[in-house]
Parts: sequence; structure tokens; C-alpha cells
Amino acid sequence: MNSPEDILFETLDRLTSAIEPQILYVRRLPNAVRQGGAVQAWPRINIVLEGVYETELALADGVRSVKAEPGCAMVVPAFGYAAPTLRFSNNCLSLVLRENYLRLVYHEFDAALKNDWPPMVEYHLEDTLSISTIHAFNSLIHLGGAPVEPAIWAEHYRLLLKLIRADLAASSGARNDKAYRTYQRVVRYIEDRYDRTLTRAAVGRALHLSTSYFTKLFQRYAACSMHEFQMELRMKRAEQLLSESALSISEIAYACGFQNTSFFIRHFKRRYSVTPGRYRAQQSPGGAFKNE
Repeated sequence: MNSPEDILFETLDRLTSAIEPQILYVRRLPNAVRQGGAVQAWPRINIVLEGVYETELALADGVRSVKAEPGCAMVVPAFGYAAPTLRFSNNCLSLVLRENYLRLVYHEFDAALKNDWPPMVEYHLEDTLSISTIHAFNSLIHLGGAPVEPAIWAEHYRLLLKLIRADLAASSGARNDKAYRTYQRVVRYIEDRYDRTLTRAAVGRALHLSTSYFTKLFQRYAACSMHEFQMELRMKRAEQLLSESALSISEIAYACGFQNTSFFIRHFKRRYSVTPGRYRAQQSPGGAFKNE
């Protein structure tokens, strides 16, 4: 059986030699509330390798259903709206840029199995992730709003893939052991449900992990508790909604999983040293948004 690295090398080589990729730039839906797994806190690029990847996307001309075919790359910013239907079998590669590493996930989804967790190869590129690769990734994410030809998108896309392959070739794979992969499975579960009430016991049951093992994973790999990690995701979402949406403060609190607006305001002020209303005013000098 091929190693994760071999599978990823083969996939990246195939993509960089493709004649002409189709690139779709996904947008955010600022006023959408509680979108669950359709909205993720980290920027990503989903690339179709085989089959049909059906998904609902927020694009420049509005939200619409797309049946992406092999060669299509969906570039999704942080909190961009992309909701796959899981109706068709497909293989795809996801590139997710986190704070300290690049996550590469090779999915093989069989629609006949009707499973929410398709078989996958997962690799975390951390030890050799270069600044050039990080800049190239962020550049591609932001090119969607630039007045440039699609050929420029394709050039940046191919450059990014080549940089990732070079970084992967130099990596030792030091943090891709079984325990770390299990920890990342927990992280994905929480990221998909950051706006819900979660306990360690409930997450452990859902992922078939004992509470003691679950606790040890966070102690070993995270610099914070599960609750602090979830709260950080909520704060990132609140920042985005305050800056880009017309939702009221109470609506934003609810969208981020807070049932009590006063608690949300106190926590936000403790985190950012300003109230949500003041933060919004600083981001939007015109004061066009509702603050009540």
C-alpha cells in the first residue's frame, strides 16, 4: 500500500501537469446564521480529482449549486460558504492553511455508503512549510477580488502546488503519528460544530474516544483546553460578522453559539479590550450597521 506521502506526491504531480484548471472563487455570506459544516474557520482549496463533486457555493453571482468535475479547484476563504451535498462519488484533495501548518487531505468518497466521514489520507505539513508557500496560498485566496485574467489565477495555482510539493519532499512527517491524526479528527469535529454546546464527554462519545484519552490528546497537542479552542473559533467568527455583516449584536451572539448576549459582550471585551459595538464602529466608520 502506498504511503500518505506517495499518494500526495502522485496527486500533486498530476495536478501541476494538468492543461488548464478551472478555478472557482467562493465568497462569504456575511448575514448567514449557524451554517454548521458549510462554513469553516480556515481558508482552503478543494480540488476535484475524479467523479462529480456537487456543492452549494456562494459565488460572485450569488449562491448556487455546482457540479464540479475533475480539474476544478474551489478556492474558499475563511468563513466562505461551501456546502457539499455528498450525493455523488468523487475523489478530491483539500488544502487547508492553519496557523502553524498546512493540512493536506485526500478524500475518496463513495456515495453508496452514505457516510459523513469518507476514507482519507491526511498529512500535516509543518516542519518544512515555507514562508513562500504560505504567501502563495494567501495570494491565491485573495486574487478572487482582483481585476486580473483567469490565466493569472492558474499561474498562481500551479506555483502553489509546486511549492507544496517541494515542502512535502523536505518534510520528515514528524507530526503525522496515529495519536496526532486522532487529535486532528477531534479538532475537525469541533470546528464543524463551534456554535454548539459541546462537552468533552459528548465529543468523546461521538468519536468513540474515552474522556481520559481525549483529555490527554488536548494536553499533549494543544496549548489550550477544548473549551478555549472552541471559544477562539467563536471569536474569529464574531470578528468577521461584526466587520462584514448587518446583523445586530444579539444576532451575532446567537450565530456564534452564545445564548446570552451579555455574556458574549463580556467575553468579547475580555478578549479584545473593546465591546463588540465599539469594534464594529472601528471597522465601519460610517456606522451603517445595527449595534443593538
